[in-house]
Amino acid sequence: MPQQVEETTLAASTGGDQKRELARRNVARVFLQKHLFDNLPHDARDWELVRRVLQCIDFTRPVSFGPQPTVPPRLVALRSAMLGAGFFVEPDGTTPSQQVDREAPYMRYFAVAGDAAIPRYLIPRMRKELT
Repeated sequence: MPQQVEETTLAASTGGDQKRELARRNVARVFLQKHLFDNLPHDARDWELVRRVLQCIDFTRPVSFGPQPTVPPRLVALRSAMLGAGFFVEPDGTTPSQQVDREAPYMRYFAVAGDAAIPRYLIPRMRKELT
């Protein structure tokens, strides 16, 4: 099995051992570099944003990627001056949700702050559509 596929599988599995945490950190970093910068020239890439996003992820919990399986059809956008657009949570029934791009690559993770029980989604393509 190729290294990246093996790490991605390990990252999505349950458990909080050091090997899984390292795999989660590695595949999250690769995902962010690939999808946040999407054809931007090197000097236009915001490496500080990658660092901020990585600091928000709880690497003791599973981190998974798609577009398969697809994200829920509607998500609630999170607003953050530090992170910008493209971050979502599942609807709670009280906060207005919006339709999202279900075919776009995404990262599903749990945050270290806030309601840690609720999975969060980063859909980089939605960053471009919302800004």
